[in-house]
Amino acid sequence: MPHQVRSGPSSQSTFVQFKNDTDMVVSVSWIDYEGKEVPYEKIQPGKYYRQQTFVGHPWSFRTNATREQLVVDRRVLFVPVQSSTDFVASIQHPAAITWSPCKHDAFPEDFHAAVQALLLCHGSQGKLQSLEDPLPGSLKRKGSGLSNLLNKRNPLQTSSSNLRSLQPQKTMLSSLPHDLVLDIIRRSAPVVLDIEDL
Repeated sequence: MPHQVRSGPSSQSTFVQFKNDTDMVVSVSWIDYEGKEVPYEKIQPGKYYRQQTFVGHPWSFRTNATREQLVVDRRVLFVPVQSSTDFVASIQHPAAITWSPCKHDAFPEDFHAAVQALLLCHGSQGKLQSLEDPLPGSLKRKGSGLSNLLNKRNPLQTSSSNLRSLQPQKTMLSSLPHDLVLDIIRRSAPVVLDIEDL
C-alpha cells in the first residue's frame, strides 16, 4: 500500500458498488485516519457489495485466503469521487507485464544487467533501434544491443545444395537469430505486476 495514505476529513457522502471480478473471496478494507486497514466486508466471487463512504476515503482489497493485494483500475487503492449514481469498482488480480523492448524500463535493474550481459555474450555491439520498438533505458547505452545481429545472415539460411555439405557443428550464442534472443529475454523476465501509482 502506498506510504502515508489515509482518510481525511470529508462531509461529501457517496456510494460505491464493489464487484469481485476474481475467482476468490475478497476482503474489502477502509483505510482509516491513521492509515490502517479496517476490514469491512468479504465479497464472494462474481458478487457485488454496496458501501456508503466519503469522497477521498481510500479502500483496499485483498484475497481473503492468501492476503494477495488486488486492484481496481490497476491501482491498489480505490478513492471515491462525488457521483450522482453508484460507481461500480471492479476488483481484479493485477496483470503481469509481458516483456517487450518498449516495456524494458518497467523491469528491475538486476534484470537490465542480466540482459546487458546476454547481449555482450552474444557479441552484439549495436542497439535494438532497428526493431520496430526500440529498447529504452539501459539497453540504449553505447556498445550494447542487437543491431549488428540484424545485419548478420543466419548460418542456417543456406541453399539446399549447400546443406548437404554442412558438417555438424555446435550452436554458438553469437549465431542465434535476433528474434530468438528476444524470446530468451522475454521468457527469462521476472514477474512485474502492472500496477499504477495512486
